[in-house]
Amino acid sequence: MSLTSNTEKFHIADTILKTKGISLVRKTLQLDEIQSSSLLEIAENSAFEAFHKLKSKVAVTDVGFYITALNGFPGPFVKYINQYLTAENIISLMAGIEDREIIIKECLVIVSAQSQKQIYQAEFHGKIALEPSSCNGSSFEKVFVPDGFSMPICEYPSNIQFDYWKNGSTWNSIIPDNLV
Repeated sequence: MSLTSNTEKFHIADTILKTKGISLVRKTLQLDEIQSSSLLEIAENSAFEAFHKLKSKVAVTDVGFYITALNGFPGPFVKYINQYLTAENIISLMAGIEDREIIIKECLVIVSAQSQKQIYQAEFHGKIALEPSSCNGSSFEKVFVPDGFSMPICEYPSNIQFDYWKNGSTWNSIIPDNLV
């Protein structure tokens, strides 16, 4: 079972796992997201809480955005940044900074019977754009330029965006025989 309120995250996971003969069921569950600077700790806590509430195998992902020049800010607090800051605000934070590297970290935690867990992690590398995009998307989608791309991710057609996130996803690491 995959827990997410994000339709795109579920679609990516479902697409990848269908090729491996695994079916997902999507659930939205209100969880207490702990405040921590550790993406893994947040994902683990959410996965164990969900497992104990549902009494079934669960998979939880969490994502953090780490801007190198800002000492890894905002890290796992990206949800709040997208809620309170605009793409223009993010660009302003980077004014006069040459190192525009950003690493997006994805952490997947699967918890099953007897609270056994598996952890998968992935990274997406890129840079913060010099100017924010005016396209539809979150604040970070308007400023994140993936390595090998020439403009913010939201500027590309949805199929290219989907393939980018899908191809680098933690879900690709899952081997059906190794699921606990």
